[in-house]
Amino acid sequence: MKYFFSIVGFAVIGIAIAACSQEHVACQWDANATKSWPLKLKDAKNDAKKAYLRGDFRFIGINGYTLQVPGISYANIKNYDYGTVIVPGTSDAICDAKQKHFVENATLYAKKYNQEILYLLKRGGD
Repeated sequence: MKYFFSIVGFAVIGIAIAACSQEHVACQWDANATKSWPLKLKDAKNDAKKAYLRGDFRFIGINGYTLQVPGISYANIKNYDYGTVIVPGTSDAICDAKQKHFVENATLYAKKYNQEILYLLKRGGD
């Protein structure tokens, strides 16, 4: 029994040392990738109307732990399956304050945009 606890103790210490010695991966966020998405929150509804008139009925998605489509229920995503455009630079692994701000803004923009697209789809875009 004495040897069992010694072996278990060494195993736990070995695992802890191995976990602590792993290198951290550098942040992979590229702020330049987001420049093609000038997400102005005040323009979200108007942008959605323009997209709708062009025949682009896709919702906007935000990368996180899973893909999120802000402002839209899963049932509506299934009912109006025109695809999803994912905003580049969004992630659940936030690298710095600029990315955090970008992801928060993108999420709010996507929510307003998606709700407007859904509204237009439901009423036929008149």
